[in-house]
Amino acid sequence: MTYLNSDSEHSNLSKQEIVVELPLKFSFKHCADANIDLSIENKLAFDIVDTFSQTENNSERKLDRQVDRAAQTEQAVQTRVLEKKLNVVMQLLNSLLANIHGESLKKYLVKLSANTIEWDLSQFHSDSRPTLELNQNIIFDLYPTSDLPYPVKRSGVIVDVSGSVISAKFNPLDRVNQERFDKWIFQLHRRIIHSKMV
Repeated sequence: MTYLNSDSEHSNLSKQEIVVELPLKFSFKHCADANIDLSIENKLAFDIVDTFSQTENNSERKLDRQVDRAAQTEQAVQTRVLEKKLNVVMQLLNSLLANIHGESLKKYLVKLSANTIEWDLSQFHSDSRPTLELNQNIIFDLYPTSDLPYPVKRSGVIVDVSGSVISAKFNPLDRVNQERFDKWIFQLHRRIIHSKMV
């Protein structure tokens, strides 16, 4: 399955940087292996990203065009009932995942691209602020949505430490997961632009 339309689109996305607030965690377990395979864990994370992205895009389209609410068909009623059931399931999953990944996921301002991430450690509470060094291997848990707190995992290496500002380069993913990560960055960028227009 192809998620991007062309090599040029992939190239453009890999250079694109966005500044966004995201829940973020660090991990140093198993960091000795720079080529750690996170593709299995990321498949579910990207499926969640796609699901919520489609939901948000549909909501935006409904706001953009004035939807005629007068037409209440039987199918529309059944769809609303199904949505309510799914919302209950989502709330249960949210509760379960919150117990696993931590009840409160604090958001941090990061500069993110398909290949790099930069953040200011001063945003972190001094008790939870890790000591990071140049060339240190690290695993990032990036939480695309707080509705279902399941992280996209990226391994990487610290490439610059300038005071409290840390820059890291992500290790390569397999082609499909890299395309899905690039697509997520693009969706974040588009959402930022849309929020400024509203």
